[in-house]
Amino acid sequence: MVIDEADESEEEDGDEEEEIEREVEISYKITGKWDKHYNLEVTLTNVTDEKIDDWEIRVPVNFEIENIWNARITDKQEGEYMIHNAEWNQDIPHKGSISFGMTISGEEEPVLPQYCEMVRMCLGVADDYNVSYTEYSRWDNHVNGKITITNNTGRTIEDWSLLLEANIEIENIWNASIVDSYELMDGESDGVSYTLENVANNQNIKAGEAVEFGFVAKSKGEVEIFESQLFNLIEDDGEVDYDYEEEEDYDYDELIWDEDAFETSEEYVEYINRVDGVTENGDTYNLDSRNT
Repeated sequence: MVIDEADESEEEDGDEEEEIEREVEISYKITGKWDKHYNLEVTLTNVTDEKIDDWEIRVPVNFEIENIWNARITDKQEGEYMIHNAEWNQDIPHKGSISFGMTISGEEEPVLPQYCEMVRMCLGVADDYNVSYTEYSRWDNHVNGKITITNNTGRTIEDWSLLLEANIEIENIWNASIVDSYELMDGESDGVSYTLENVANNQNIKAGEAVEFGFVAKSKGEVEIFESQLFNLIEDDGEVDYDYEEEEDYDYDELIWDEDAFETSEEYVEYINRVDGVTENGDTYNLDSRNT
């Protein structure tokens, strides 16, 4: 049988339910029952508009988990468990589902919420990794090479993605996929910025180990990596503190706009004249009033 929350519980916890972002729908059935023990088969269905990478959920329960398979427990508090994927069911496709099972004990029949949200977030992996390039062959303006990512941390890097800026134009890639790309045109490092992510068979990098992906690309000269930044998914424990103080304190009146912000060159010249006047008479220039 599939059990979900009753109308009366929705009435009692209505406010709390509204605060939950409905990323995953939970359904479950009791596959065995004996002496205050139950076997449960739990199904998580992705109700978002995109794939869920490296799932982990925090769920309130009215029971104790004695055994679990196709998932693992990463944290336990009174009346609540943090449940994490196994390597073979790590991602949930858009509109797709995964399942895991558990043996539980409790005084009452088991109850799980109808929806839950993910408790994972994507963050950079500090500096404890290496990104290196190896070239296999070169012909005309093409190269065949590979990128190796080495994990120097003491933990597994889960569901990695890589920001890579280099003087190459990738035409074919394997053991990774291109999520996004755009040309770098700053005059000093012409090339392409790529956002790359893992494929199913190399999504985790264990401590001290490495993953590789290969490619064929256009390159006018020796391959040069301008910048690389590795990201992974970690538990969102609410303790990550983003410091926005510098951005909030920024004085936008002191911002000097370039010519691209104006519709005509005449407006830009007028603006420059007004900016020059800031030090003389204290005037400031508002882009919204540039035609007045």
